[in-house]
Amino acid sequence: MAAWCVMKQAVITPIVTLIVGFILGLLGDPIKRWISEKFERRRAKKELYDDLGGYLARVEGFKLLGQPDPILWLEITRPKLSYFDYYNLNNPATLLRTDKTHAIRNLVGMLRALGNAYRPENAAPEPPEPFRLRAFPEDVIKRYKELLASKDLDQRWLRRAYNHHREPISKGAPSLI
Repeated sequence: MAAWCVMKQAVITPIVTLIVGFILGLLGDPIKRWISEKFERRRAKKELYDDLGGYLARVEGFKLLGQPDPILWLEITRPKLSYFDYYNLNNPATLLRTDKTHAIRNLVGMLRALGNAYRPENAAPEPPEPFRLRAFPEDVIKRYKELLASKDLDQRWLRRAYNHHREPISKGAPSLI
């Protein structure tokens, strides 16, 4: 009887090990891919919100300046959002999985459309009328607030990036978001 138990255990143990190994092999790759995608989405979200927060901080700095800076005017009317452009062109799947509500893509589209409206492509390089200089930052901030109010943009992520990029001129001013 003891020999039978030893023989039975010798046959069952490799079969159980084989089955468990096969199941772990089947589950291992999808789990590894899921974890990898999760980290990639998190990094993309951080980078995208870094773009948006940095742009908002530049607009705030422009708004707080006593005398408008023509170089900053040129920059904020043509927002350069390098991470967004990278994901949009090179890795749209990650952008789509990260921006499920389309809020980031909508905001970037609105910001670029506002820039074109306030400073068309064929416009003269000098700063426009003073009312445009005051109205543009207000329009930009309004677009941010609309998306934050709709809960499509993540306020916590945007606030963190915005505070990271705030200029020394705006340190004492109340936060825009």
